[in-house]
Amino acid sequence: MSRGVGGFGGRFASMPGRGTLAHLDGCGSDLVARIRTALSLDSFGFTIYKLLQAVQTSGKHLREEEPPRNIGLFLIAMGTVAMIRIFLKERQHEYG
Repeated sequence: MSRGVGGFGGRFASMPGRGTLAHLDGCGSDLVARIRTALSLDSFGFTIYKLLQAVQTSGKHLREEEPPRNIGLFLIAMGTVAMIRIFLKERQHEYG
């Protein structure tokens, strides 16, 4: 029985594109990199919001009233828009 890529696969190794890392490799590293970047924007948006909120509550004044919320929402929106664009592009590519 084939073990798939890197020893992964098990019972799904005989099914192309299911349960193996070869499926991800077939998607292309560009797709994986774009998804990783979009998810990073989302998580960084949440992190920067909490960080700037903590700075603001510690008594330090920031230039505007709501910069933690605005910056966090901007990064989260960018990541979400990127994920939607990736999904639509891949769907168009898959279905022609």
